[in-house]
Amino acid sequence: MFNPTMLNINPNPVNGDKVELNFSGDEEGTHTLTFYNIQGIKIETIQWENQRNANKSFMLDLKKYSDGVYYIILKTPWSLISKPLTIVK
Repeated sequence: MFNPTMLNINPNPVNGDKVELNFSGDEEGTHTLTFYNIQGIKIETIQWENQRNANKSFMLDLKKYSDGVYYIILKTPWSLISKPLTIVK
């Protein structure tokens, strides 16, 4: 059975220095998480090779980012997921 790709951001909005990004999905191949600011400027990228039925967690350090809305884009071989992240310090 195929499990759809999921991306969860916790907490959101965030008022601290770290946010947890949780990924789960069935797709094999290259996966990329890209962090953009509200102007569309790429801030950070994380890339990995995924296996079937994988679960991954990443802690993103937000100390260098100011308050505002950012976008997390998850690109997989068959999916593209975009989620907003609000930082309030």
